[in-house]
Amino acid sequence: MSAPKLCWESSLSDELAANGATLRFIGMGRADKSDDEVLGWYVILVRSDGEHKLLVKQLKYEPRLFKTYAGIRSLVREHLPGWTTVTLPVVPGVRSEDELWNMLDKMNSGLPTN
Repeated sequence: MSAPKLCWESSLSDELAANGATLRFIGMGRADKSDDEVLGWYVILVRSDGEHKLLVKQLKYEPRLFKTYAGIRSLVREHLPGWTTVTLPVVPGVRSEDELWNMLDKMNSGLPTN
């Protein structure tokens, strides 16, 4: 399995199967808050125990940002072939990677620690 808070692309199918997890998409926007354009979507794996993990690139240690619908469709077809509908946010949820990491920390803040 993956490191805490992270899910590598190569292990996404295993994570989904082993944990009864689902995916959540977070819109990324420009730093200028007057601009509501979504530049792409980050993917959060939400496990059945409430843990949230960020999908990261396999070769680089950075969050995976999908910039096109075709990229999202490819991800879903490969890892969740039974899905026929995906809901994508049309306004940004975060405007920087720092905001994304902070959001992930808040999502996981109520989980018990080992």
